[in-house]
Amino acid sequence: MNLTNSTTSPSPPASFLRPLPPLISGVPDSIVLVILPIAAYWALSLFFHFLDVHDLLASYRLHTPEEVLKRNHVTRREVVRDVIVQQIIQTIVGLAIGVSEPEEMIGGEWWEIMGLYSKFMGDWRYKLVEIVYWYLLPAARFWVAIFIMDTWQYFLHRLMHEVKWLYKTFHSRHHRLYVPYAFGALYNHPFEGLLMDTIGAGIAYKISGLRIRGAMTFFTFSTMKTVDDHCGYALPFDPLQYFFWNNAGYHDVHHQGWGIKTNFSQPFFICWDRWLGTQWTGGDVSARYASSREKAAEEPEKDGIIPEQKGNITATIPQKGANSTAYMSSGRTNGLKPRIPNGKPKVQADESRRRVLDTDCLGVSREEGNEETAVGNVRYWARVNGSVR
Repeated sequence: MNLTNSTTSPSPPASFLRPLPPLISGVPDSIVLVILPIAAYWALSLFFHFLDVHDLLASYRLHTPEEVLKRNHVTRREVVRDVIVQQIIQTIVGLAIGVSEPEEMIGGEWWEIMGLYSKFMGDWRYKLVEIVYWYLLPAARFWVAIFIMDTWQYFLHRLMHEVKWLYKTFHSRHHRLYVPYAFGALYNHPFEGLLMDTIGAGIAYKISGLRIRGAMTFFTFSTMKTVDDHCGYALPFDPLQYFFWNNAGYHDVHHQGWGIKTNFSQPFFICWDRWLGTQWTGGDVSARYASSREKAAEEPEKDGIIPEQKGNITATIPQKGANSTAYMSSGRTNGLKPRIPNGKPKVQADESRRRVLDTDCLGVSREEGNEETAVGNVRYWARVNGSVR
């Protein structure tokens, strides 16, 4: 059958191959590709931060403001700084990938569709092939990218926990956030951020065969999903939490000392946790969360930091003679800036700060190790008694 002369199949278009017009006039798609995920990250993060500051939807919070203030081992200023560092690295890698990619062309779609169509040899199937080309193939590439991203992050994330050197050197930084909040989603060691997030997303993009607009959607969507997973709210009306089991509540368990060896899956599905038996199986966690809230409410302030309530905005003021950098507020900072401990010269203050961070890293590892041991003992005796398989 002569496809071009068929009475039922469309005639070839008169147009020739031409560059794909940019999504935003005057801005190359390669630039939009790296800007969109960053814009989505801060837009969604600021939305959840607005809820935090104004104490909105408090009934859906996983943790109380007191827990944010007392349990985390890092200031908000440090979180923002490290996230910006990671996004700079992410931008550089993204631009390098964009420059290396050949210019995307349009105008040859008809011939590609007819190449598929010729395999069916039936005029009535042209529309079916057209639907496959325009909708099903892009969707399939998107889901392949999701699966590759999930696979990459699960095994690398789990490795970071099971190899003590990797955890202590890199991943423990992220776990200074016992109580995650939205803009701390990408708070990582720069090397871990490059390896787990940036390179992982790039590999998913390349292997799946996504085109430039599909890549924009994938990168932006995965960024929004990561932010939502760390937002600290269990929102039943949030579509990202409603349609995905791997949501804020699921991932928050992993940030607690008693759940740190479970729920490694990120950012989309929990299939690898299920397949390899690393999903949390300790039952309902309501009592654990209630206990954490009570302890935080009763616990005295650490490192000489006293919270001061001003309406619904919590600021933090260092006590006189405090030996630590001023802790950033859980809401607005009201102009507070980190102070030099005890008025020491800057060099001494920086060295003091470095020792604090090194000690803090060890403290995070030690605290989680103690909690893991306690949980392990409970599980061991549960197996002995036959209550856990």
